[in-house]
Amino acid sequence: MKYLKLFESFGSKLYHGNRKGDFPPQKKRFAGAIFLTSNLDFAKDFAGMNDGNEFPNGAVWEVELKEGLKLLNAKERKVMIDLDLKGTIQKMISDNYVDPVNGIKFHEVSAGKGFKGYDPVADKEFDIGDESDSVYFYLFRIKNGAWKLIETTPIIELIKKRGYDGFIVTEMGVENVAVFSEDSIEDYKKIL
Repeated sequence: MKYLKLFESFGSKLYHGNRKGDFPPQKKRFAGAIFLTSNLDFAKDFAGMNDGNEFPNGAVWEVELKEGLKLLNAKERKVMIDLDLKGTIQKMISDNYVDPVNGIKFHEVSAGKGFKGYDPVADKEFDIGDESDSVYFYLFRIKNGAWKLIETTPIIELIKKRGYDGFIVTEMGVENVAVFSEDSIEDYKKIL
């Protein structure tokens, strides 16, 4: 299994912003993860600082993570295969799964609507032929950075089960990392 070391992806500056003014946050988002970003302005957005000061408790921290963390990047072909994302997503489609946290719905998609698919085994993109190709539509979206698909309960549980410390997602062009445990944090300081 391929792991990414933190310093190879992010350098030393990561930020966390929230509107409650606590860190580590008492209320964690998806699956108890702590979300960090490589972009200070993005952290300010989460702290509500770009909303006309409507959140007086909002704060931003600079966070240093421990070196050598095992962070998964689901956009990578080998990771998709190693995790068997295809099998997990196929089950989610079969169950018409709706994630209780972010509301993403998994269902079959129709051909002829311009949907693209991606097969990580063949490393090939293609036009969706029929509903049986639906799983490849979701894999195509993950390959192209659909972070909400990764932040679903079954996929996060799969990542945890495989022993990763967290995962990397790209949101609005910004690379972010989520860690599952406060033990992954080396140090932090409030900067705003």
